[in-house]
Amino acid sequence: MALEGRVAIVTGGARGIGRATAEALLDSKVKVCITDIVPDENAFKELCSKYGEINIIYKVLDVTKKDCFEEVIKEVKEHFNGRFDILINNAGILDENNFELMVDINVKGPVYGIKLAQQHMVGSDGKKEGNVINLCSVAGLKPSFLGPVYSATKCAVYGMTLTFGHPDIVKKTQVKVSAICPDVTDTAIFSKMPNVLEKTAELRGTEIKILQPSDISRGIIKLLQDDMSGEFLVVSRSKGTYYYEVDNTDCLLYDNVI
Repeated sequence: MALEGRVAIVTGGARGIGRATAEALLDSKVKVCITDIVPDENAFKELCSKYGEINIIYKVLDVTKKDCFEEVIKEVKEHFNGRFDILINNAGILDENNFELMVDINVKGPVYGIKLAQQHMVGSDGKKEGNVINLCSVAGLKPSFLGPVYSATKCAVYGMTLTFGHPDIVKKTQVKVSAICPDVTDTAIFSKMPNVLEKTAELRGTEIKILQPSDISRGIIKLLQDDMSGEFLVVSRSKGTYYYEVDNTDCLLYDNVI
């Protein structure tokens, strides 16, 4: 899929993987709306200086609020001549002590994003079409030491990606859904958990390599260019980047799922 000229929304886009993804999209000539729950004028100004104000807008967004999410989408379409054809569901937290909020952000947020994308996405020719990329995790593919509820939220992202990205659903909605599954990445989440990496390194008897946000953003660009749906691109510290093998041929779907 050619990316130039498309319009994307990146949730949690002011820092970390979201910021790296916004830059990768802008480098690919995509117009981008960066959203975050905390206003970050410096991030916006830096990107405007590099890529031009005409290509970027910034919106404050709490992804747990459906009405707020929908309003941002409407504002993006109004600003970019009716277009909205890429959504990066990146916003997420890791906080086992505040698991209710973590479930809201990590699970409800992507669900709202997918549902609203199915309603509002519009491509270049005015037809309903687009691509959603969810931020899953290797913790959504196998049990993880990071935390039981965090892993559960990423398992939920895995499930929603597999089903919303199923060919039968895509045929109805014209919106493709896939996911990126990063290994441990140098973000704010893991900067607060230094002991996790130290203990893991001790158990394995080797130094633990940490991925950079740019490693993940390159994977997201690959997913979009490959124009996949219901697929999972793993970005691994040891194995590199590869598609995770899934089998959704026996996936049972009800007619009223959409």
